[in-house]
Amino acid sequence: MDVLLIVNCVIGLATAAMGVVGLVKPGAFSRSQTVEAGEKLYARMYAARGIPLGIAAGFVPLIWSSTPTVSLAVLIVAVVAQIGDVIVGARARSMAMVGGAAVAAVIHAVAALALVW
Repeated sequence: MDVLLIVNCVIGLATAAMGVVGLVKPGAFSRSQTVEAGEKLYARMYAARGIPLGIAAGFVPLIWSSTPTVSLAVLIVAVVAQIGDVIVGARARSMAMVGGAAVAAVIHAVAALALVW
């Protein structure tokens, strides 16, 4: 269980880190040479969601694993957000986004299941 919670924390921090990358360099994921205002807007929106949710999804279950209700709620929100990222990535034909978000969704889901079992 401890190893799973640590892996989950790493995945959460990786999500937060991707939010920081998008915030600092909005064209990093789209590979745009010229970053337009709309792309900056969406990068900021992703960062506003990804950074706090990634940190919460990583640390809440690690710190409060003895309080599964809170941890479970955070992990369910993280799974839903990652599924949303999978859908967005699939529509954009970004296999890196699909793969990364799918792995994160599975890790968060497995951690959530482990908390209730």
